[in-house]
Amino acid sequence: MNDALILQTAQALSIPVEVGGGIRNESQARMYLDGGVERVILSTAALADLNLVKRLAKDYPGRIAVGLDCKDSRVKVSGWLEDGGVMIEDAVQMMEEAGIQTLIVTDICRDGMLSGPSYELYRKLSKLTTCDLIASGGIASLEDLEQLEKDGNVVGAITGKAIYSGAIDLKPALMMLNKAKGK
Repeated sequence: MNDALILQTAQALSIPVEVGGGIRNESQARMYLDGGVERVILSTAALADLNLVKRLAKDYPGRIAVGLDCKDSRVKVSGWLEDGGVMIEDAVQMMEEAGIQTLIVTDICRDGMLSGPSYELYRKLSKLTTCDLIASGGIASLEDLEQLEKDGNVVGAITGKAIYSGAIDLKPALMMLNKAKGK
């Protein structure tokens, strides 16, 4: 429904744009990637069709991320409503073998709670994969971001509610990110 707006946005901005949510087929993913979107995030479709993931990862290296949302180590799909039939550890390894370089891992139990991220989850996954991990769920402070930075392959974090509520000031968070990147 928003395809034209997303493509217009990607073409109008000088910063990278990524899109995720509801991308269920190869033609839609390719339309975004060929139309100026820097990265597409697959989730439900990635678990439903591993060959789709392999083809897109091969044709668009580094531009496909997979979102893995989990509760009690079980991956959830379809907006967290259904069990994906796989444990998070197995899903991470499947996606790495399919050629994915970036995984967005959300701990559903912590999402929006500002209770701190699941450090143990990210440490465990960091030992299983060389994929870059983006942490999501529970992040409430700059200290959470600093600790995640120390945890293996965690290269980013989604901090929606923490920023909206004022728990994290975006300017110091970005300064910390630039410092970590050596800028």
